Amino acid sequence: MADQFNHKYELEFGQPISFYGANSTNPSTSRNTFVPISTTTSPDVVAKRLTPESSAVKLTQHNMSFRITKGKDASTNNEIVIYNISDDVRKFLEANNGNKPIILLKAGYETDQNLPLIFSGEVIYCTDTFNGVTRTTTLTVASGTTAIQEAYSVKSYRKGTTGDQIVRDVIKDLKLPEGTIYIPESMFVAIQKPVSYTGPSMEFLRKLGKDNGFKVYVEDGTINVVSENHTDVEFVPSNNALVQAILKDGSAEAKAKTLELIEKERIEFRKKWPRKPVSVFKISSANNMIGSPSVKTADAGQTEKLSGNRQNVSVTTTLNGAYSIGARVVLESKYHNGVYEIESITHSGTFEGNDWQSALELKPVSDYEVKS
Repeated sequence: MADQFNHKYELEFGQPISFYGANSTNPSTSRNTFVPISTTTSPDVVAKRLTPESSAVKLTQHNMSFRITKGKDASTNNEIVIYNISDDVRKFLEANNGNKPIILLKAGYETDQNLPLIFSGEVIYCTDTFNGVTRTTTLTVASGTTAIQEAYSVKSYRKGTTGDQIVRDVIKDLKLPEGTIYIPESMFVAIQKPVSYTGPSMEFLRKLGKDNGFKVYVEDGTINVVSENHTDVEFVPSNNALVQAILKDGSAEAKAKTLELIEKERIEFRKKWPRKPVSVFKISSANNMIGSPSVKTADAGQTEKLSGNRQNVSVTTTLNGAYSIGARVVLESKYHNGVYEIESITHSGTFEGNDWQSALELKPVSDYEVKS
């Protein structure tokens, strides 16, 4: 039946991977806990948790639905519903209950050669209900919750340690793969007094973010650190006025030497402030947009079409798992046009139904412009 909708998905369950082994460094836990993907674990080990030999499960034809929200302030729990799974699949989930097995959801269309990733994370718990002959299995899933709950830091830093080094040390304690790590410029300075911390790693990282103007969030099992105002830091040569004067009126030898020095300085600058890779998507009624963009009114939370000043907008498109937090959108519509940043994403779909879409919350940005 799903053929008429051109929908396609792959849903995989894998075995959990140990987060703390027998020698736990976390004094608050005496048990073994698990995380789906760890930076201390070889990718080959992760892959083995998703092979038939490891008793992993892969579904592609069951009727199913999902609702997955991603964002800097998004809820940690999402939902995947599967209809009429076999007893073997259910037994697999029961056998790993409490250990948070890996779950990967890819979804797109029959024409996709490689299905985009919609969600990567852990099964927190599942429930089974029966309505006549229909068995409904509801999975509550989350990304990075084990690391958030279990990762523990014991840190002491001397005066003179730079803030960015502290941030990177705490990120390592989370044992999650790194997504976008874009530490603000203000953190690349030495602290003026010693700093000590003992406690949950994510709590420390979020406190650092609150005090220094960056947000911390987990997306598809990766840890992300993004400056509140995370436009690229532009490179300006030191003694720029003199540099420009030499490049304008200096001798050929002086110009060549100046350009060489500028390039060396630029390389060192980018080591400190690397450019943040940004994906760009075009959304318009001519290709993938569903309905029209809307803004929320301040009083009742209702939506209305507005023209004039650029505002935060909501827009819905056909399902696209390539969307990511912080990516740029070139929006073309009757009332809202220009470049926006993706702040949150909600993917939803029903395999044997019409719903197969992505809802985006966008805010206008001025760090990019559209050139015809």
